[in-house]
Amino acid sequence: MGNGLFKDCKLGEIAGGIGKTQEPHESIESIETSCDTIQRTSPNLYPDRIHGNPPSNIPDAIDEACDVIHKAAKGWGTDETTLIRELASRPSSERYEIWTRYRQLNESKNLEDLIRSECGSKDMGLALQLLAMPPDAADARLIHEATRGCGARGRYLYPVLCGRSNSEMALLREAYYSSYGEDLALRLNRELGGDGLIFGDGGFKEFLMRCLQGSEQSYDPEWHTEDRAE
Repeated sequence: MGNGLFKDCKLGEIAGGIGKTQEPHESIESIETSCDTIQRTSPNLYPDRIHGNPPSNIPDAIDEACDVIHKAAKGWGTDETTLIRELASRPSSERYEIWTRYRQLNESKNLEDLIRSECGSKDMGLALQLLAMPPDAADARLIHEATRGCGARGRYLYPVLCGRSNSEMALLREAYYSSYGEDLALRLNRELGGDGLIFGDGGFKEFLMRCLQGSEQSYDPEWHTEDRAE
């Protein structure tokens, strides 16, 4: 699959990343300010269950959603409207529960594989696949897609990479290695090249590599207050 989908899809919003796609010529300072604000107000972007607490007591409504999704993707034609309703309207915590429970109910089969087989991997199919994956795996997929083809699409990288807590950056790097067998830092260092993509002096590459190092100060609600932010 090529990178044409990036012309139309704000995939960072779909997959549970920061969800704001900046204009390509904003300064590094404005990006850092935006990411710092997110880091102060929302230390973890992934649901708690991604952080070493897998769902145990999953409500019956999740089983019902799994059944609805399975039926919508099987039979005579794929009911994409139902898939969108069941996946796009839910928070990432519930989508993670659906992913977990679907595997339990269907002999360890992944929900995203079902979506890919029935909806393909073009714009709509890829968007639904991202919604059907654990959020860390979805972000890893976004990064992989953004660094395929003729040069990395820098504007799609920083909504996923910046503003992460140290623990979430570690989860993201683990998810990328698990999915693609390559260290994320090595991938970005190679694909970003030396021209800095958006910023001609190479500052953008340096900024993203610093994000990958997981050097964010841990969130402390008593220290990171609105008064200090001002």
